[in-house]
Amino acid sequence: DRTTIRTMLRAGKVLRQLSSCYAGVGRSCSNVAKNVTQEPFLSGSSSVYVEEMYESWAKDNSSVHKSWDAFFKAASTGAGPGEAHARPPTGPGAALPVSRGISEEKLQHIVDDHLSVQHLIRAYQIRGHNIATLDPLGILDADLDNTTPQDLLSYSDRFTSSDMERVFRLPGSTKLGGDENQLPLGEIVKRLHAIYCKNVGLEYMFLQSKEQCDWIREKFETPGCMTLNTEEKRTLMARLIRSTRFEEFLARKWGKSAATW
Repeated sequence: DRTTIRTMLRAGKVLRQLSSCYAGVGRSCSNVAKNVTQEPFLSGSSSVYVEEMYESWAKDNSSVHKSWDAFFKAASTGAGPGEAHARPPTGPGAALPVSRGISEEKLQHIVDDHLSVQHLIRAYQIRGHNIATLDPLGILDADLDNTTPQDLLSYSDRFTSSDMERVFRLPGSTKLGGDENQLPLGEIVKRLHAIYCKNVGLEYMFLQSKEQCDWIREKFETPGCMTLNTEEKRTLMARLIRSTRFEEFLARKWGKSAATW
C-alpha cells in the first residue's frame, strides 16, 4: 500500500545518507548500505523517525538528544552495525561510554577544557568589576587595588595562543553568544572583558535570586545591548540633563540645611 511504499522510500533516503557517511572512511556504498540495514532498530516505521532525527542533526547537532548526536557522529566515523549505538550508563557512578576513535585520556582533556572555560566565564561575572575602568581621571584603580585577580588569569595557564581559535559551547549561565550557543575562546575572552572590565562595573553574583541574575546578564551580556540608535541617544541625554538639573536644584534649595543637620 501507499504507506508501506512511503516508509520504504524514507528508509532508503536514510540509508543513502548514512551510506555517504560510511563511504567517507573508504568503504563502498553497496557494502555500507548492507551494513546499515543490519542495524537492529533501522526497520519498519522507525525509519521515519530516524530520517527526521538525521535531518535535524544535519542542520544543528544540538537540536537532537545526546544519544542521537553520539550515534550519528559514530556512524560518520565508520562504526559498523551495532557499534554506533552506545547504551547510557546504568547505576550510580557508571562511566560514560568513550566515543569511537577518541581515547579516554583525550576525552577527559576535552571535558576539562570546557570546564575551564565555564570557570573563566563565572570568574569574570564575580570578579570582573575589580579591574573595571571606573575612574575617568585614571588616578585610582577599582577597589584601590591595581592587581588582577588570579581567577581572571587562570585560562592563560591552561590555554595557549593557538587555543584562541578553538570553539567552546557556552553554558546556560551566560548570554554572551546571543543566538549562538558556542564561540571561539578568543571571542569569549574579548566579550567578557568588554562587558565586565570597561567603564561599567557589574557586581551582582551575591544575589540569591536566579531570575534577578539572569535579568542582569540579559541586559548587559547580550550582544548589541549597548548599541543605541539616534532617538535612544537623545532620550538618554535628555534624562541625564534632567537628573543633573534636579540635583543642582536640591543642592541650592536644601544645601545649607543639610549641612546644618
